[in-house]
Amino acid sequence: MTTSTTPPASRQLSVERSQRLRFTRWLLRSLGELFVTRTAMKLTISGLENVPRTGPTIILFNHVTLLDPIVVALAVNFRDMIPLAKVELTRNPLMAWVVWAWDAIPVRRGEVDRVALRRAVEAIQSKDMLMVAPEGHRQKDGMRDPKEGVVLLAGRTGAVMVPVGVSGTENFWRNLFHLRRTPVTAIFGRPFRLCEGTMRKQYAQAAHEIMYRIAPLVTPNLRGEYADLSRATMDTIEMV
Repeated sequence: MTTSTTPPASRQLSVERSQRLRFTRWLLRSLGELFVTRTAMKLTISGLENVPRTGPTIILFNHVTLLDPIVVALAVNFRDMIPLAKVELTRNPLMAWVVWAWDAIPVRRGEVDRVALRRAVEAIQSKDMLMVAPEGHRQKDGMRDPKEGVVLLAGRTGAVMVPVGVSGTENFWRNLFHLRRTPVTAIFGRPFRLCEGTMRKQYAQAAHEIMYRIAPLVTPNLRGEYADLSRATMDTIEMV
């Protein structure tokens, strides 16, 4: 017979946090669907069959506007995603509440944030999925300059990666000003993983190969440095 070594008070806090998260995520999802994806957008989603129902998973998306992670998170209703969020968002009272309510992971950009790295690994190994923009921040002029952090996470966890291309959010605010709904598409591509034996010196190449998996899923005007799809390689990644 085995007994738990977790103190009763800690178990109670864990249960209360889990209950709180179920409610606050439900609230945010409901508000997002009501005011964004059903009212202000005409959202078209495809490829959801490519999202694993279980197992370590990283969702990768192109990042043009603040709405992109919202669209991606709302597109999947059978499994929650935990996004990485720049720590600057927590300085805004409203966004700080959203980060807390969804349990997003604040990241200090431009430095090695070991707390964020640990939490990201824990998220990948949980029942939820991690959601990451490989570029690390918004790129209004098209996809470019991916960071190696997502490759590091994939290498440490062996997670399956699912690319998502979001198109149309770049027109959202202009259309909203004119009281028009914005057509937005979210396309989930085929999952892949980092090849076994990929070395640290190959991480930069892997980051670019990941971007080429996202590029075909967005409209040509958003592909940036990855517009020429014939240059795509798969030396460090393999399809699942």
